[in-house]
Amino acid sequence: MENDNTGDNAVAKRIFNIVQHTVEFLVVLIRIILELCFALVQLFMPRKLKDVSNEIVLITGTGHGIGRELALHYTALGSTVICIDINEKNNDETVKKAKRLKNGGSVYSYTCDVTDRNAVLKLADRIKDEIGLVSVLVNNVGIMPTHPFEQQTADEIRQVFEINVFSQFWTLQAFLPHMKQQNRGHIIAMSSIAGLVGNANVVPYC
Repeated sequence: MENDNTGDNAVAKRIFNIVQHTVEFLVVLIRIILELCFALVQLFMPRKLKDVSNEIVLITGTGHGIGRELALHYTALGSTVICIDINEKNNDETVKKAKRLKNGGSVYSYTCDVTDRNAVLKLADRIKDEIGLVSVLVNNVGIMPTHPFEQQTADEIRQVFEINVFSQFWTLQAFLPHMKQQNRGHIIAMSSIAGLVGNANVVPYC
């Protein structure tokens, strides 16, 4: 009798597992089909891109790399672009490149240490007075020390979090009120695939 119950339980468990896996497979399959349908619709009926020519766009970390390219791209689209970087020389170079673009928007350079909350708040007031209310905030600034974790110093790890993480909170505190005052706005936070896959030489960054 006990063996029969054990056998019945094993069969029931097997059936349950089959049903569970089947349902999970069907859910995934349906999601794939829906995504493919959405992609096809987007292919033949692409969504109209947002006009950013009337936006005041603030980008952090514009001295080089992605930040610089974002500044140039937004300027080319006619936005008023505010370039923020701790390296004044590199930031000014970005602004010079942006100003050479034909029919581009206005572009400004401000030097600021975004890890300093008070400095960011003061900068927000200055920008409000000199340019206007920021409507697009791009938190792009970031550093990535690349060596084994055992060689990372405490100061280096702390700096990664100050620049890559905490600075985003300070800019949010400073410029979110600008957006609420206008009842509109966009906040963009740059990220990295390293946050998903990890890497032995960039542990604090991941």
